[in-house]
Amino acid sequence: TVVENPAGNPSSLGYFERDIDAYESSNVLVIAVAPAVAATGQVSVGAVVPVIVTDNSYIAEIANGVVVDAVDDVTVYAQDDAKLMPIAFSASVSSQVAVGGTVQVLLQKTKTIARIGNGARVASRAGSIRVVANSEEFLVNVLASISASSTVSVAAVINVNVTRSETKASIGDNAIVAAYKDVRASAESETFMVAVSVGIAGSGTVAVGAVVNVFVFDRSVIAQVGRGAKITATTGDVIVSAKAKDYSIIVVAGGAVSG
Repeated sequence: TVVENPAGNPSSLGYFERDIDAYESSNVLVIAVAPAVAATGQVSVGAVVPVIVTDNSYIAEIANGVVVDAVDDVTVYAQDDAKLMPIAFSASVSSQVAVGGTVQVLLQKTKTIARIGNGARVASRAGSIRVVANSEEFLVNVLASISASSTVSVAAVINVNVTRSETKASIGDNAIVAAYKDVRASAESETFMVAVSVGIAGSGTVAVGAVVNVFVFDRSVIAQVGRGAKITATTGDVIVSAKAKDYSIIVVAGGAVSG
C-alpha cells in the first residue's frame, strides 16, 4: 500500500485517523511422493526432487515528500505471516537392487517494509505516529527415503534450505514527524523452523543410508531514523526498536542394516 507523490510534487492529505497497511498471509503445503516396486525385476529406483522458490515483498509507505496531517493516530504497518510445509518421501523395494532418493531445494526471499519517505511531513495533532514492520514465518520441512532389497540397497536424502528475509521500519532522511503522543519505528521478526530428514536402507548384502543437510539463514531486522530527520513527541516517547526471535529444531537420521 503506497501513498504516492505524483509528479514529484508534495501532496497534502488530511484525516482524523490514517492507517496505511500491507498485510499478507500465505500458506503453502507441498507433498511429493515417489514409490517404486520391482518384485521380480532387477533394479528399482524411487526418486523425488521438489524445488521451491518464493520471492515476496510487502511494503506500506508514505512516499517521499508527502504531507499527512491527522487529528488522531497515523499508522504505517506492514506484516508478513507465512507458513510453508514441504513434505517429500521416496521408497524403493526390489529383489536385487533398490535405490531411494529424496532431494529438496528451498529458496525463500521475503521483504517486509514499513516506511515514511525522505522529506515527508507527518503530523498527528492528538494521537501517535507508528511505523511498524512485522514478519512471522513458520517452516516445517519433512524428508524421508526408504529402500529395501536382497542384494544392494541405497537410501539418500539431500536437503538444501536458503532463506533470506528483511524486516525494516524507517523514517526517511529529512522527514519531519510530529505527534502529540508517541512516535514509534518498530521492526520485529519471528521465525520457527522444524526440519526432519531420514534415510533408511535395508539389504541382505550391502546397505547404505545417507543424509545431507545444508541450511543458510540470513535475517536482517532494522529500525532506523534517517539523516536530518526531525522527530517530536510532545507528551510521549520516541521509540526506535528492532527485535528478532529464531527457533530451530533439526532432526537428522541415517541408517542402514545388512546381513
